[in-house]
Amino acid sequence: MNEILLDGFSLTRAQVVRAARRRDGSYAQASLSREAAERCARQRSFVETEWLSGVDQKAIYGFNTGVGILKDKQVRASRLEEFQTYYIRSHCVGVGESFDDDTVRAAILIRANSLASGFSGVRPDLLTALLSLLAREIHPIVPRVGSLGASGDLAPLAHVGAVITGEPEARVRYQGQVVRLADLPTGAGLSCIQLAPKEAMALTNGTSFMLADLTLLTADAQRLQKVADIAAALSLEAMLGEICAFDPRLQAVRGHPGQEATARNIRRLLEGGESTGESLRLEYLRKKVEHEVAQTGPKVREAGLAPESLEAYRVATEHVPRVQDAYSLRCVPQVHGASRDALEHVIEVVARELNAVTDNPLLFPEGDGFVAISGGNFHGQPLALAADYAALALAELGSISERRLFRLLNSNLSYGLPSNLTGGEPGINTGLMISQYTAAALVTESKTLSHPASVDSIPTSGDQEDHVSMGLWASRKARQVLENSRRVLAIEILAAAQGVDLMERTLGRARTLGRGARAAYDVLRQSGIPVLEEDRYLETDLEAVDRILGSDALIHAVETTLGSELE
Repeated sequence: MNEILLDGFSLTRAQVVRAARRRDGSYAQASLSREAAERCARQRSFVETEWLSGVDQKAIYGFNTGVGILKDKQVRASRLEEFQTYYIRSHCVGVGESFDDDTVRAAILIRANSLASGFSGVRPDLLTALLSLLAREIHPIVPRVGSLGASGDLAPLAHVGAVITGEPEARVRYQGQVVRLADLPTGAGLSCIQLAPKEAMALTNGTSFMLADLTLLTADAQRLQKVADIAAALSLEAMLGEICAFDPRLQAVRGHPGQEATARNIRRLLEGGESTGESLRLEYLRKKVEHEVAQTGPKVREAGLAPESLEAYRVATEHVPRVQDAYSLRCVPQVHGASRDALEHVIEVVARELNAVTDNPLLFPEGDGFVAISGGNFHGQPLALAADYAALALAELGSISERRLFRLLNSNLSYGLPSNLTGGEPGINTGLMISQYTAAALVTESKTLSHPASVDSIPTSGDQEDHVSMGLWASRKARQVLENSRRVLAIEILAAAQGVDLMERTLGRARTLGRGARAAYDVLRQSGIPVLEEDRYLETDLEAVDRILGSDALIHAVETTLGSELE
C-alpha cells in the first residue's frame, strides 16, 4: 500500500521510509485518521473552553507562559497568538548545511504522528498543515546544526514551523529550487496557518529530527550489513579462504543471533562454487611458480638448473597448509554479527520512539476533562545512546573491511596474489596500492566520529535545562560513519573482484565462484568497471562502486541469483 494513515500509535519504520524516499517516482501519501482528528479536536475544545477563556486564566506551562527559564512569566491572553509567532522566530537559529529532503520529510511525518496521539492539546489543523507539506512536496530548508536533543529538536522543528506559519524569510525546496516563502509560486498550494496557544511549543518539543535521521539510518544500515557480508565472501574467493570457520556448529555453540545469521549469509554466498581448499591452492601455486620460473628461464639455465626441478622445489617448499585464516577473514561472523546485533537493538529503540509522545506538558484525561502534567519526554537520551551504538557498529564494518583490503593488496598476506593487485607491469604500474590509503583515512575518521555524543552535555536556558542529550549530533555523525564504511566496502569489493580476475589469469582458466559471489562480481563488471590492467584514473571506479552500493543494485542481483533474501 502507498497510503499511510496516522493515528499516533502504529507508525512503522517502513512507512517512514516510504513517505521520505521516492519509490517508482512517488512518495507514499499520509493522512490523519478520523479517530485521531476527533481525539485532537475534543481535547482542544476543552483547552480553549476551560483553560484559555475568561479573564482570570490559570498559568499553565506552554499554554500561556514563557518557556525555559521564563516559565514563570505568564503571557496575557490577548497576546497568546502573537507569542506563537515570536516563539517560532526566536527558535529559528539553525546554521550550516541543510538536511536532505528525505530527512525533513521523515521528521515532518514523525512529528505529525506524535501529535496525532492526542496528548498535546493541538488542533487537527496543525497536523493537516504538516501533512500538506508532504503532499505538495514543499520541503522546508532546515539547517543541520542547532539542536542539543533536549527539549527535543527545537531549532530544526522551528524551521518547519516557520514554513507552515508563512514566515517570509523561511526557505523551502520546491520543484528542485530553493526559494524564500515570499517568492514561492502561488501555484505551489502552500496554505499557512496561525498557530494557536501551545501549538508552537508542541510543534518543536520533540525528538523528530534525530529520530528521522536514525530511522533512515537503520534502513541503510541493514542494507550495508548485507553488503559487508558480500564483500567478505568475495574477498574469501579472491584469497581462497578457509570456509570451515563458517560451519554452523561453531556459531551455534556461541549463540549470538547476528553471528549465526552472518555465517549463514557467507555460506549461501559461497554455495555452488568450487572448493577454496588445498587442492585449488596447490593448483594456483603451481601455475604461479611455473609462470615466474618461465620469466626467469635464461638465468635459471645459466645457473645450471633445470626449470622443472626449480618449479618442483619451490612448490614443495612454498606450499604450506593454510590451517586457519587471519581474524579479518576467520572472524567475519563474530565481528559482522556483533554489529548486526547492535543494530537490531537500535531498530528496537527506533520502533518504540516512532509512536512515542515527546511533547511537554502532556494532557491526560481526568474526570470530565484533562490535566496537564509537565515532564521530560522530549529528552533525546534514548536515541542519543542508540545512535552512538549504531556508529560503533557501523565503524567496525569499515574497520574489518579495511583489514581484508590490506591483505588483498599484500602478496605476503593474500597467499600469492600480485602485490597491490597490479594488472600491468609492476613498477611502472602501482595498481590499487593508494586506494588502501583512502580506506585507512575513512576508517580513522570513523574512529573519531565514534566518540560518543551522548556523554556530552552543556547546560542551557539559565541552567533550567542543565542536562541535554546531544542526540541529533549523535545521529548525524552515525550517518557519516555509515557513508565512510560504505566507501571502504566499495574499495574492498573493487579489490576483491580484481583479485579474482588476476587469480584466473594465473590459473589459465575461469573459476567457478559461489553463486552469490559470482553475481556480485558480475554486477561490477557489467556496470562498466573493467579489470585494472594499466593504471587509470581510479576515482571514477571508486565512485561507481560506491553508487552501486548506495543503491539496491548489488543486493538485488545477489538475492535474485540466490532465490531469496540475505539475512
